Amino acid sequence: MIEVTPRIEEGIVQVKVLGKLEKSDFAEKIGPLADEVIAEQGKLNGLILDLTAFDGWDGLPALLEHMRFVKNHHKYVRRLAVLGNKTWQKVLPRLAQVFVNAEVKTFDAADAAEAWVKG
Repeated sequence: MIEVTPRIEEGIVQVKVLGKLEKSDFAEKIGPLADEVIAEQGKLNGLILDLTAFDGWDGLPALLEHMRFVKNHHKYVRRLAVLGNKTWQKVLPRLAQVFVNAEVKTFDAADAAEAWVKG
């Protein structure tokens, strides 16, 4: 389950993951909102992902839909801020840079992530 907060005027989409990511999270929620911001602004200034309660993917279809979302949207994202408190989440920026055009950085606090995305 996720909570998505689009801030179209700022070109930002915030996503808070609660538990496992499902295929419908990308196909029905994140994707359409990201597309709306991109249509309005021409890009996503920032994508803020709160992964502090992330518990993986709900099966292979969810993981594949996540990968499809990244493939179709990464070139439109300027900055990707990841909120996380686990070791693997701190390593994520180095790994993500291989697959995305966005500048990626991890944060412990939401206000710092938001300030960076806006900067």
